[in-house]
Amino acid sequence: MVGHIAFSPIKINNQDSKWVGLAPISVDPKHQNNGIGNKLINEGLDRVRMLNYAGVVVLSDMDCFERFGFNNKPNLEIHEEPHKDTYAVSLNAMPPEGKISVHSAFSRRAWGYSLSSTYN
Repeated sequence: MVGHIAFSPIKINNQDSKWVGLAPISVDPKHQNNGIGNKLINEGLDRVRMLNYAGVVVLSDMDCFERFGFNNKPNLEIHEEPHKDTYAVSLNAMPPEGKISVHSAFSRRAWGYSLSSTYN
């Protein structure tokens, strides 16, 4: 395996949503800078779109997600406060606002630290 991407359901304002979080994404260092990450993201977004999800949220300190249509959404709350490195891409809905919760199995790994509320 040279690369991996995962999407998981998220809640917005403690409500089920048709949004997913993107995390993690990885490419084996020996295969980086060959477009594999781009292909994983593009294919992943296509599949999320085919499954009729409203959009995707990602927490990243890299602005590279903008080239895939993601926009910075610092008003989204993660860990009880807005986070400047939150990006979202709408596939068929208005961008979300409020507090994001992920399933507890993904909270630390997907967002880099524990969230105060988790998806139950």
